[in-house]
Amino acid sequence: MPLGIDTALAVIAHEVPQEAGNFAILRDSGFSRSKAFLQLALRRPASSPSR
Repeated sequence: MPLGIDTALAVIAHEVPQEAGNFAILRDSGFSRSKAFLQLALRRPASSPSR
């Protein structure tokens, strides 16, 4: 398997459970489903440039 695909799969395998956990924490804190999802979507850009 090419290195780029391996790397992409590793990032996905790390980020999906991380985001699911963050979503669960927000829901447990009283956020509605839509507000929790919006909060996660807006909290950081999808890709941020390195500085």
